[in-house]
Amino acid sequence: MTDEEIALEYEAHFAFEGEPLKTCPKCKTQTHEKGCPICTTEDGSAMPLTGDNTIDSVVSMIGNNEHIEDLEALLRGGFEPIPRRESH
Repeated sequence: MTDEEIALEYEAHFAFEGEPLKTCPKCKTQTHEKGCPICTTEDGSAMPLTGDNTIDSVVSMIGNNEHIEDLEALLRGGFEPIPRRESH
């Protein structure tokens, strides 16, 4: 079995187990694995992927020591809740 066949079998196992397809925010690799098979964190482990593109990009930015201007706006996407009416 070649390395490519082993990687494909490994990927197929995660897909079979119901792991969602994720896209790495750094290298744009799509995978069902729980971490990017290409990108690593500072300690050398695979960069974790959740399947939520916003969260994955924030984790990547934090891992790269990038400045995040407004984390709450980034996570909420500019959502502003409507204030509740006060009952009298």
